[in-house]
Amino acid sequence: MGVNMKVIRSAQAGQGGPVRIACLNLSHHDLGAPFDKLTAALQKCYDEYFLPIWGYEVSLYNTTGPQPSDWRFVYLDNADTARALGYHDITKDGQPVSKVFVETTLKANEVVSVTACHELFEMVIDPVANLWAQAGDGTEYAYEMCDPVEEDTFVVDGLKMSNFVHPAWFEPFKHPPKTKFDHLGCLRSRSV
Repeated sequence: MGVNMKVIRSAQAGQGGPVRIACLNLSHHDLGAPFDKLTAALQKCYDEYFLPIWGYEVSLYNTTGPQPSDWRFVYLDNADTARALGYHDITKDGQPVSKVFVETTLKANEVVSVTACHELFEMVIDPVANLWAQAGDGTEYAYEMCDPVEEDTFVVDGLKMSNFVHPAWFEPFKHPPKTKFDHLGCLRSRSV
């Protein structure tokens, strides 16, 4: 029970106020941009586009030694899970963590900044990776902000970022015709 309580407190800490996210570059590969520029672009993208829709403040910073209370955002070389370009989870100490696999992303002909943006958005909304939504037919699906539109990107400070869905996409009822389901307006309805 001690570990579960630690996990719950750690994740819930961000739901009531700003969260600091320690960014660590442990990869030996090119991120597609200098580390400082990538982190600044992710913060700008988050603040200007994601925060107004989803409403949880975060502060990203680069470091080699994160504070114990801070969430983690780590760039690594290779995936530790088959076919994963990145994912979000919790550490053994109960802290939310996102992992971006740089070499794996590049070998898949994908862009590191898109994978990073995708994992950042999803970690913030579902820090312990345990939320599910239910469609009108009873089907359950993961509460993932970027998966439904992960092929669509937009540019922030010269770097590609991931499109993301709005809260309406997860609601199982009919919406007015002009409802916006994702940032770029690609989705006309929720199709789950």
